[in-house]
Amino acid sequence: MRPRDRAWLEIDLGAIVHNYHVVEQLVGGHTTVMAVVKADAYGHGAVPVSRALEAAGCGFFAVATLDEAVELREAGIGGMILILGCTPHECAPDIRRWRVTPSVMSVEDCAAFAGAGAEGPLPVHIKIDSGMCRMGVRYDEIGQFCDGVGAISGLAYEGIFSHFASAATDPDFSNAQIDNYLAAVAVAEQRLGPFKWQHMCASSAILLYERAHFNLVRPGDLLYGMSEDLPDCNLPPVRPALTLKSRLRLIKPVRAGECVGYGGTYQAAAGHDIGVVTIGYADGYPRLLSNVADVLIRGMRRPLVGRVSMDTIVVDLGVGHDYRLGDEVVLLGSQGEQAIRAEELAQRGGTINQDIVARMGMRLRRVYKE
Repeated sequence: MRPRDRAWLEIDLGAIVHNYHVVEQLVGGHTTVMAVVKADAYGHGAVPVSRALEAAGCGFFAVATLDEAVELREAGIGGMILILGCTPHECAPDIRRWRVTPSVMSVEDCAAFAGAGAEGPLPVHIKIDSGMCRMGVRYDEIGQFCDGVGAISGLAYEGIFSHFASAATDPDFSNAQIDNYLAAVAVAEQRLGPFKWQHMCASSAILLYERAHFNLVRPGDLLYGMSEDLPDCNLPPVRPALTLKSRLRLIKPVRAGECVGYGGTYQAAAGHDIGVVTIGYADGYPRLLSNVADVLIRGMRRPLVGRVSMDTIVVDLGVGHDYRLGDEVVLLGSQGEQAIRAEELAQRGGTINQDIVARMGMRLRRVYKE
């Protein structure tokens, strides 16, 4: 056992490739699957994940920032890389240099990226705000946008896309967003010509709105074996790819009435043993899970007691147990017949599953399984 084995992640690349093919089957051969690998592939490791997916036939990747795109290019990823978020105008030369496709959301974006000075038009995707009121050209102002970019040369309007606000929880609003997007596409195509790529669906929408598949979809959650706000009966056979592990490093008794951890938020009703596990919020294990989460030790659930500290957590081991120092502790993933999924931790912590996995820190060693 090495010192870095205080806490680590195991990532099943085979599960991610399996999930990618599941999505391919869901959408059919007429629709391309773009793998969303932003935020270090939701904490799974953008470079190893992208390499595995590229080897499996994936040629389209989505990131949030130029830095994320450059990381993939430097690692040898050769497919199309779309930046979903805003890119500062001063980064235009780097977009050209690294052969990255930016999103454009204003006339100013188009003017900046067109003037980067390179041979041939730069492919871009227009982001449409179809009702989420976040990034993008408002769907009802697309005409003005087209008028504004009409005199700008040097760009190839290759794609047009949008994003759902509440795909899994508000079908009426989601269908209105689809209608708004289609109306914007009709105007844009009349002014700028046909788009090679039209896309709107992330994971939940892929499962719920077939009419919005168009010819490209952008799975994130599904790629990593997760779901958000969807009952299990709606889920395809995807497999969780990430397991978070640590070790039991200290076992000691706590007496009735004694408090555990910062702030004394847990008080023992009766005497029992506690175990100290070497992982904390500095590793990405959320402080929101204080007193509400379980861990797995020897295939059994044990409750977390007290606050999550920066470097440690404490679990209730009960009485009359046979746990030993060095026992493997699973905080996310499977052990024996038990499993703790990201959805469970998100529900207990009052957050979303992406927040659980994407926060995993660099202090955690990554172990990849093909």
